[in-house]
This record gives sequence, C-alpha cells and structure tokens, in this order.
Amino acid sequence: MRDLTHEEVRRLEDHIARREGDCLSFEELVILLAARDEKERLQAKVNVLEAAAGADGGAGA
Repeated sequence: MRDLTHEEVRRLEDHIARREGDCLSFEELVILLAARDEKERLQAKVNVLEAAAGADGGAGA
C-alpha cells in the first residue's frame, strides 16, 4: 500500500465526518485507520523538521 498524502488524509477525514452516524464498511474502516496512521507518521516528520529548523535557527543566532 502506498503512503497517503496529507491532502488525501484530510479528504478522507472530511468524508468520514460527513458520514458520521452512518455505518462504515470494513473497507472504509481499514482505509480510515490507514489514513490516521499516515497522518500521525506525517505529523512526526513535521515535528522532527520543525525541531531541526529551530535548532538550526538557534545555533546561527
């Protein structure tokens, strides 16, 4: 399975939010869980990059 982009994760979350109260199919649930995991993975990367940028900015000052 390929990695999802941030935009794809956001669209999936929006789609699921609109269907709140509806029953999800097994396939939709698997996709949603994969999207959530990918979002967490992307956020972890962002956190590392922001921390590195902060460290670089602090070192140069």
